[in-house]
Amino acid sequence: MSRTPTTLPHSGNAQTSPRMAGDLPRVLSATSASELPQGWEVVQLRHVADSYSGGTPPKSEAEYWRGPVPWLSPKDMKATHLSDTIDHISAAAAARYSRVMPAKTIFVVIRGMILAKDLPVAMSTTPMAFNQDMKALCANDRVISEYLLYAIIGQKAAMTKEIGTTAHGTKRIGSSSLDDLNLPLPPLPEQRAIVSLLSLLRTAIVLEEKRVAALRGLKAATMAKVFREGLRGERTRETVLGELPESWKVSAMGDIVTRMNYGTSAHCGLEPIGAPVLRIPNVIGERIDETELKYAVLPNREADKLTLTPGDILFVRTNGNRNYTGRCAVYEGSPQNALFASYLIRVRLQPGTLAPHFVKYFLSSTGRSQITSKANPAADGKFNVDTGILRGIILPTPSEAEQEEIVALFSTIDGRLAKSQRRVSALRALYRSTLEKLMIGALRVTPLLEHQPHAHA
Repeated sequence: MSRTPTTLPHSGNAQTSPRMAGDLPRVLSATSASELPQGWEVVQLRHVADSYSGGTPPKSEAEYWRGPVPWLSPKDMKATHLSDTIDHISAAAAARYSRVMPAKTIFVVIRGMILAKDLPVAMSTTPMAFNQDMKALCANDRVISEYLLYAIIGQKAAMTKEIGTTAHGTKRIGSSSLDDLNLPLPPLPEQRAIVSLLSLLRTAIVLEEKRVAALRGLKAATMAKVFREGLRGERTRETVLGELPESWKVSAMGDIVTRMNYGTSAHCGLEPIGAPVLRIPNVIGERIDETELKYAVLPNREADKLTLTPGDILFVRTNGNRNYTGRCAVYEGSPQNALFASYLIRVRLQPGTLAPHFVKYFLSSTGRSQITSKANPAADGKFNVDTGILRGIILPTPSEAEQEEIVALFSTIDGRLAKSQRRVSALRALYRSTLEKLMIGALRVTPLLEHQPHAHA
């Protein structure tokens, strides 16, 4: 079958061919060479890269683990481009027990339980040693190193099929399976153009991720300042919560609640029958997440007691991570007529005391330690909070007007943060889609010089 892919100059905007992404072959085989653009080849990895094995110095020799050489292991493989590692070893340890690879080496995890979830592939930007659970690949003159990285990432589906299990239960990929991996190979000028386009997308993602991190830092710093100094420029005084503005009072949560109770233990299902039931996964990032709703049918009397009202605060009462126990969000009426599950605690405040969102922001920042420090460890390894702990929480109480201003301030930052996070998600989706199409020739980028008349003079 012939293919007429969309072709675009390297400097232009990428446009996909009319063929839908779902119709494109996801695993490249040697027989699909006829479907690739003219001038492309299908080659085995062994023909475009040399592979090397690494090793681990003895942990008993402390001096081996003090040195300048980055030592790569699967735990470092959390990005596609790596400039440093968690562990470092001495030059002597690297020479005797491992191997130092040059910058632009491609690393693939070939052994470890991480393969049950993902197949990490990355390129180093600096020389690194590595352990025996990795395979190092050095590109030859037929392929650009960074193109090789993207080509292997594009063939994760093919490699995933080769993952096996050792006698000890560890996941692994055989060296021969990796060496035999089929890869699309365009001419070098087009490889450079592909790398340039994907690098632009990756740079855009990195910049937006930095924006997210900066906004999170701004929010944290602003919270620390506001919950110590307020917004009025008042003098501060010492309280049980530390420094607070002079006009601010303090009160225990138990003194200002009208309702505090646990949710339902009824069975919940995905079929939308009955009322939506908010669970632990729905209370995340200081907001109610509606993407994984479940439903339950309860008797009217029980449902009346557990139906949420806008302004109710939901607390997560159990988690395996102490720092996540007691995280909270405010129910704002969506989904409508929602109930809540037994691993959540609903808190309803007396009108005219504290704004629910003010409480949420305080307990997500400087007040957080009041919950985490009192979370009770259980026999199953989880940490729990109960209504007694929540009732004892001490809350700052500024005027109603200042509460509203504080909530508005943090809501503005949250809005900007959410917008930036959506951009990151959209850019990542565009990156994945573009990489997939580039690697099978459904989307083409051609070198810029081909479109300049003087280039052939």
